[in-house]
Amino acid sequence: VMSEARRAASLSHANIAQVLDLGVIDGMCFVATEYVPGHALDSVLGVDAELSWPVAAHIAAEVAGALSYAHGRRTLNGELLRLVHRRLSPGRIALSLAGDVKVTGFGTPWAWRSLDKYRSPEEARGEPVDGRADVFALGAVLCRCLPGAGAPKALRDLTGRAMRPYPEQRPTATELRDELTRILHTAERP
Repeated sequence: VMSEARRAASLSHANIAQVLDLGVIDGMCFVATEYVPGHALDSVLGVDAELSWPVAAHIAAEVAGALSYAHGRRTLNGELLRLVHRRLSPGRIALSLAGDVKVTGFGTPWAWRSLDKYRSPEEARGEPVDGRADVFALGAVLCRCLPGAGAPKALRDLTGRAMRPYPEQRPTATELRDELTRILHTAERP
């Protein structure tokens, strides 16, 4: 359990809440992370709220950048750390008062209850997971954020591709980030 938290503690990215300390006290694991003054995305969304599509796409692009970094992180020997968040949801995305987007909870999937709405199909089937499980979860988060109408077709199509049932059908986090950035720069905005 703690080995994954230790690997996550090595992450240093503007869109990932920094792990400050971790350990075991009286048989209980703890992970202390950076405090992000602001609100979790789930509290911003409330029960029925939606975001404008450019805001939703921006948040998703920032999260995809964090995932891309974490999924590609290597040891000093050049081996992939194989970090997968596994519990990405609106509650694990912090929006700071300064406008920063930060992913929280890396390396601590054991600490959070399961959120089936954001769990990848392969994890639900009990199959091994890789970074594309996080892409599925981010697609589900983006789907939850988007307004009922008005989002560009390219954004809706990308969201659908991120949520395909098999991991090999999904884009990587890097591809997702790049496509979201392209959509933000080229689509006509209201």
